[in-house]
Amino acid sequence: MSVNGPGIWGTCIGDGDILYGIEADGDTVSLVKEELPNAWVGMVKESKPIPVRRSVITFDVSRGLHLVKLEVDGREVNLTQTNLGRAASKLSARRFKKEPATERFLEELSWFQETCMSPSSLAAPLKMFLKYPVLDSLYEWAKRADRLKPAYFFARAVEGGAVEEGERSIRKALGLSMPLLEHLFAGRISFVTAKRVIRQYGKEVGQEAIRLACEITPSSRVVGDLSLFLAGRNPAERRRLKAYLTEEVCIYQGIEDPAAAWRLLADYISMSKEMGVEYELCPKSLKLRHDLAARNLKLVLQEEERRKFTEKVSEPGYAGLTWTSRNGQWAVIVPTEAGDLVREGAELSHCVGSYVSYIVNGSKKICFLRRTEHIEKPLLTLTVNNEGHCSTYLGFDNREATQEERAALREWTKARHLILDE
Repeated sequence: MSVNGPGIWGTCIGDGDILYGIEADGDTVSLVKEELPNAWVGMVKESKPIPVRRSVITFDVSRGLHLVKLEVDGREVNLTQTNLGRAASKLSARRFKKEPATERFLEELSWFQETCMSPSSLAAPLKMFLKYPVLDSLYEWAKRADRLKPAYFFARAVEGGAVEEGERSIRKALGLSMPLLEHLFAGRISFVTAKRVIRQYGKEVGQEAIRLACEITPSSRVVGDLSLFLAGRNPAERRRLKAYLTEEVCIYQGIEDPAAAWRLLADYISMSKEMGVEYELCPKSLKLRHDLAARNLKLVLQEEERRKFTEKVSEPGYAGLTWTSRNGQWAVIVPTEAGDLVREGAELSHCVGSYVSYIVNGSKKICFLRRTEHIEKPLLTLTVNNEGHCSTYLGFDNREATQEERAALREWTKARHLILDE
């Protein structure tokens, strides 16, 4: 990415107590900020000189994007997180006037802001770019692949300590192959889950399992768990499962959605393991096998597990998921005993009753969306995973949420600092 032709294009626009502009010359582009003191209005009235702090952040755009220099009041200073954060505060790529010479540059900085979930300021994104220059490589990859959407997985990867500092190479920084990037950008699987599959089963098997899971279903709600399950099977079983979930259950059992078929199969297998009984990998009557397992599990649920369940849902991180909407029409409640899951599953004709073990071992949290006027009537069952994603939200007979229900879920997840998978 380089600027076409020499010269300087600049625009200075006032925004509160700063003036900012952009300068482009050959292979360099600079962001300029002049910051006025808080009391500058009074100083003007009193005819006092106004001290201005001038910051210039310079980038080389000849081959990718490189931070090369930071100047403050005409003096070059160290490119540190602190200095860069102060220089970039109150700046946003969206506020600069676009010119032909700087359009692509500003597009990339805007992408940085979205990817780093910092829509109003460049400070955090540029600090992250200084530490993780692979951001530029991700942008270039997305641009070439015509998939220029924010790489939301990146912030999660950084939080999890899974990104190598100082690396520009995607393979070296993230430890993932290029084909896998497409699934990450599309939101089909989270970065944390992808790394977990590869770490647990090896790069070759892990990436093959993820690829196969994405071919079976594009649903981000099930690809992660399905990838882990597939990776644990041998190659013949993986091929058999793909044919079973995409063809056989549709043709012979009337289950048209592979994601729904996988949910039934996963629940059936989980319940069978819970009871210590053998299971069929590809049962000829999946729904019947599933329903029988759910009924049997209900009978064998022990008092000790009930006690552990009650303790788990009473923990602050679980009980704190309760919520009431701003308009007072919606509420999210949590179960207080194992029987609540059984009743929810019975009334909504799905198998959440089998999820007791997930709650006890801490791998999932189950909540219920209700209308406040009918607080006792089941409406949607919600699943929150360990990554803070509300990954599943289904109603009667596994129906999808309505637009009105989704709006309520968005408000809830935002209030409880969760992410709604849509």
